[in-house]
Amino acid sequence: MYLAEHPNAFLSNPKEPYYFSTDFPKLRRVTEENDYIRLFNDADPDSIAIGEATAGYLFSTEAIQGIYDFNRDAKIIVMLRPPFDLVKSFHTHQQFAFQEDEPDFSKAWALQETRLQGSHIPRQCIAPQFLHYSEVGRLGKQVELLCSIFPRSQIQFFLLEELASDPGAVYRQSLTFLNLPDDGRNSFIKFNEKKAHRFRWLFSIFEPRPRWFQAIIERVRSILGPTGWNRFQRFFIKKPKVSEVPDSLRKEIKELFREDIRLLAELTGKDLRSWQTDEQPDRPAANSD
Repeated sequence: MYLAEHPNAFLSNPKEPYYFSTDFPKLRRVTEENDYIRLFNDADPDSIAIGEATAGYLFSTEAIQGIYDFNRDAKIIVMLRPPFDLVKSFHTHQQFAFQEDEPDFSKAWALQETRLQGSHIPRQCIAPQFLHYSEVGRLGKQVELLCSIFPRSQIQFFLLEELASDPGAVYRQSLTFLNLPDDGRNSFIKFNEKKAHRFRWLFSIFEPRPRWFQAIIERVRSILGPTGWNRFQRFFIKKPKVSEVPDSLRKEIKELFREDIRLLAELTGKDLRSWQTDEQPDRPAANSD
């Protein structure tokens, strides 16, 4: 999101059009190439980097090839985090997006096989594949596909902990990767923190969102910009309650991802040994707001 505010960069609105995710048809905001190209019509003539930010492309089995066929010179930035943290956070995000109706992560994890058979799918869920959390977390498998299609020189990997510890360094490395000049930015507020709806009943009325409602949201977001939109959202959201995960399940999930993490380390050249430990971070207290 920081890149979207760079004077020589342009990010599409919506920022996640899912155009290339043909395996997630109901998530695609545009389905025709001409409509996709029009998402970038407002780019300034001085824009050096023009793109979008659909995080789900990495999980898609069809998007990466589609991107390459569309623009084989495209540059890809990938932000990675430990698989256990990823699936736990993604479960919370799915609830926020009205795609998951089981608030307890342990129960949602146990429902995976049942859901693969087409049972217990939330009524409003438009991409049941995202409920298969054990596949969502296989970043090594996903990155392997990415690296088999795009040259390694066109891919930049970052770890979420790198962004958290030194956002300025990550930002400037991204600028270099995208051939963007340093704009002197030194303020980096947090985006995409875990969140829950303060007025869930209100937003549930508009799920799935009709086009007119989504158009209003996108218009407001465009007017406010990334920072203003983040501040605006704070009135409507709150911190979610923490769903505790039993130690046994935590260890089971970490063991499940062990080999995939080793593959990811080989592909990215990142030191991921800390991801392999069974040590638990301090658990935040449940938010009762």
